[in-house]
Amino acid sequence: GAQDRPYLLGVHTFYRALIAGALGGGRNAVVLLRQSEAEGSASLGNQDGNQFWIAFDSVRDYPPFQELMRPKG
Repeated sequence: GAQDRPYLLGVHTFYRALIAGALGGGRNAVVLLRQSEAEGSASLGNQDGNQFWIAFDSVRDYPPFQELMRPKG
């Protein structure tokens, strides 16, 4: 969380969200995913084929997580 180098593009925040999701912290996972997207992380748009998404298995039934993952457009 203390990383502030240029061009991180939210990747460090995405990894924090992965950790929160793996630990079952639904609220923190959603907050960090939204923050990583705002910082420029493209990870939310690449759900298919990404081995990291298994970390969110424990929060898949959490309604704010479901809303965040719902396809938009």
